[in-house]
Amino acid sequence: MVSAHRPRPALCRSIGLDSIISDHHQQPKGITLCAGGDQSKQAGDRYPEKDLAGVGVAYSLPRHWLSKCEKSGPNFQLEDVLDLVALGTVADLVPLVGENRLLVRKGLQKIRETKRQGLFSLAAVSDLVLARTTAISIGFILGPRLNAAGRLESALAAYDLLTTTDLKQAGELSQQLNNQNRLRRNSLVRSSMKPRQLFRQMTPTPRCYSRYPRNSIQA
Repeated sequence: MVSAHRPRPALCRSIGLDSIISDHHQQPKGITLCAGGDQSKQAGDRYPEKDLAGVGVAYSLPRHWLSKCEKSGPNFQLEDVLDLVALGTVADLVPLVGENRLLVRKGLQKIRETKRQGLFSLAAVSDLVLARTTAISIGFILGPRLNAAGRLESALAAYDLLTTTDLKQAGELSQQLNNQNRLRRNSLVRSSMKPRQLFRQMTPTPRCYSRYPRNSIQA
């Protein structure tokens, strides 16, 4: 979120370093973005899609810049990371309409044809066939496992998984994320049981009364 980076632009300016901050949340009051800030929901912003996920903003920013630059420099295609854009967009629970829908549709095709060892390994421990991946697969299978790392320990495990080309490391990280997701699920179940138990303790046991005297009903 923009507010989390409040001290950093000043630090960058003090050492002569240009910085860019992108965000998809509502801009907090009292915070003005510098020239190097990109926030689609700030007042006066003309970008038409206001519900991009954080990864969508991070993808759209260089995409528009590169469209205005000469074709030179390293041979890097932004389309190669559309699988990551789809993962982040669905996992961030933004509305899958407009540009989000388009990004996810293109990203799903990349996932089905992926060459990322990390996705292969994560799909294997999740019993998922990547060639049939859908947004539901991301939302209920891949996304929770990738998010579990940051919820319990460090999100770097998910990053390492999605960037590694090593088969052994991908397998170990996938198993780690799968185990962390199981622990997180169990923790959520235990947490949901506590208020139920308290409610039962606080609520008196209902009693049933009959409007007829005992033995008054004739055969």
